[in-house]
Amino acid sequence: MRIFKKKGNDNLAGTTNEFSFDGFTLNPAVGELSSNTQSIKLTATETSLMVLFIEHKDKLVSKKELMTFLWANGAFIDKDAIEDDISRLRHKLGQVGLKDRIKTVPMRGYKLVTNR
Repeated sequence: MRIFKKKGNDNLAGTTNEFSFDGFTLNPAVGELSSNTQSIKLTATETSLMVLFIEHKDKLVSKKELMTFLWANGAFIDKDAIEDDISRLRHKLGQVGLKDRIKTVPMRGYKLVTNR
């Protein structure tokens, strides 16, 4: 079982910590992103990515930061795998009306764009 970590290495798995943005709530313990009307299940890696993006919403997250964060959570991942995971995450976000929320910043990384 993968353990999700917040900054400061606080474990998220098995806790009631939730993360919110734009009317959606991410529950890392069950890997679910939901609003009042819809929800999607996320893989462990997709959930970890969403935790990091929500914690840094509207700020650039470098590819190096992504790799370091995912490796710290037990995922053995490379640059190509991150791009694949982000592509799948973007597709799932599009299913709940959050299309184009993860923006690519060429040669630098990614960021989650919110309505604030």
